[in-house]
Amino acid sequence: MSTPVPLDPVETRVRALAEEILADTDLFLVDLSVRGWKGSRVVEVFADREAEPGEGADLDALAQVSRQLGFALDAEDVIEGKYRLDVSSPGLDRPLTDARQFRRHVGRDIRLALFDGETVEGTLTDATPEAVTVTPEAGDPQTVPHDEIQTAKILLPW
Repeated sequence: MSTPVPLDPVETRVRALAEEILADTDLFLVDLSVRGWKGSRVVEVFADREAEPGEGADLDALAQVSRQLGFALDAEDVIEGKYRLDVSSPGLDRPLTDARQFRRHVGRDIRLALFDGETVEGTLTDATPEAVTVTPEAGDPQTVPHDEIQTAKILLPW
C-alpha cells in the first residue's frame, strides 16, 4: 500500500506543507487531494494517528493542523484565488491505506483484497507494523503482511 506521487505542483507543495505541520503532532498524512479550478479549489487533507482500538484522531489536533496549514498556504500564496480547506480524519467508509491505521480498528469487521486476487474477510483481531490478523466467522485466523494487501476496507454494520 503506497501513496501515489502527485504530479500537480500545487498538490506537491500542499503535501509538503501538510507533512511538515503533521510532523509536530501525533498525526500522519493518510491522503490529500486538490481539486477544482482557479478561484474555487478544494483542498482535502485526511490525517490519522496510531491509536489503540476504538480511539481516533483528536478533533482539537485536526483543527490546529487546519489553522496552521491554512496560514501556511496563505502566507506562501500556494493556491491562487479562493479555496476551501478541509482537514479531517478518514471516515470508516474510506479504505485503510497506511499500516498505522489498522491498530485502532482491531475488533471491527474488515475486507482485504490481496494482490494475488484472494479476498480475506472477518474480524480484525491484531495489527502490527508488519501484518494484520483477520479471523473469519468460520475458520482459522489468517495473518497477512501489509505488502500483500491491495485494498483494505472496514465493513460497516448497516
